[in-house]
Amino acid sequence: MLKEKFKKYKKLDSVRKFTTVWFLFFSLVSVGLFIKMFIFTYGSGGYVDFVTYYMGASIIRAGLGGLLYDMGTQIYFLTSILGFEPTVQILVYRSLPPAALLFIPATFFAHQTAYRIYLIINMLLYSVLGRQFDKLLGEKYIGYIIVFSFFPITRAIINNQLGVFFILLYFLIYLSLIRKKYFLVGLLVGLVAIKLNIFIVTAFVLFLYIKERKKYLSGIFMSATLLLLVSFLIVGPTFPWAYINFVIATEAPKFGGTFHSYFSLQPLLMLFAGGLGVKKLILINYVCFLAAALLIKLRFPKLTGDVLISLTILMSILFGYHVLFYESVIMVLVFFLFVRKFVLKKALDSTFYFALLLLHIGLMFFGFYQGLPNILKPLFLIFWTVFLLSGYNLDLFRNALKSLNIGKFLVK
Repeated sequence: MLKEKFKKYKKLDSVRKFTTVWFLFFSLVSVGLFIKMFIFTYGSGGYVDFVTYYMGASIIRAGLGGLLYDMGTQIYFLTSILGFEPTVQILVYRSLPPAALLFIPATFFAHQTAYRIYLIINMLLYSVLGRQFDKLLGEKYIGYIIVFSFFPITRAIINNQLGVFFILLYFLIYLSLIRKKYFLVGLLVGLVAIKLNIFIVTAFVLFLYIKERKKYLSGIFMSATLLLLVSFLIVGPTFPWAYINFVIATEAPKFGGTFHSYFSLQPLLMLFAGGLGVKKLILINYVCFLAAALLIKLRFPKLTGDVLISLTILMSILFGYHVLFYESVIMVLVFFLFVRKFVLKKALDSTFYFALLLLHIGLMFFGFYQGLPNILKPLFLIFWTVFLLSGYNLDLFRNALKSLNIGKFLVK
């Protein structure tokens, strides 16, 4: 099979060859990074986002769930886990309590051992995702390359957050959506509430387009109620206020995120209205989201399942407020569906390869490079959304290439 792939590769033009090598290279980078992280871990004691979930689980396991959102308690447990007290940047647990429950088995192992085990689980699940992508593409190896070359995933391998679970969750939402199992869609969307900032956007966008809204809302109500019930059982009756106040209080560079590192609309809001305070900025963010969602609904009253889930993901990242670059891993599904559209149409010309390459480079450059003006990061997501709603019209790229006098070289 590999020999056949290599024969096909030799017949490709220079653009397709370069793009193929580009994606293979970054796939190997991800695998190499996994090996490095497994052997050496990251930093002193593995001080990455994984430690926040390990810490949250440790607090619950110690029977102190009522203090889960107490800063003093978190710093005490964080210090005992790491063996030193962080001062410059303090990583805190900001998710809903049920997310920490998933990590309680990890607390039976030493922190670094647990990190390695979770790293292996992540890589196995990413491999499962690549396999599923292959099945939907009807091709071999391409699905794996899409997954492991996706730069947010490469970054997420270091941080070991819940990214892979959210990708699988959105993938199941997509499969349920195209099969018109709307109760199941709602049930799965309710689970996204573990990341409340993303859940608000996801739930509303799908609500606008799903016809059988009663089934959809019933599903959301069931799973979201279960999450809330578990949260109250862990933290107690003060859960809502303790959680909201803690999230607002930790929306600062000291606690893991500077505004220029967010891959959402927040940097743009901070640039023009940073003096208003966190609460007002969050309100403005969701007002902007509501206006954008309603305008898109008016302009595009009907969307296919592929376009709807892609739009939902892009808007969830753009308006999710506190969304770091490596948390945008769910965009791999958007990237996959873009590839799948042209694979099924057998329209894999040079322009498609060039568009694929530009989107991948753009994702890396706009998301990772922190020296960029803040306005550019959300603009990249807005561009991708417009490109999506245009039906992935490659004429945009053809015209751009022709204007640069390289159209003849790249376009079939």
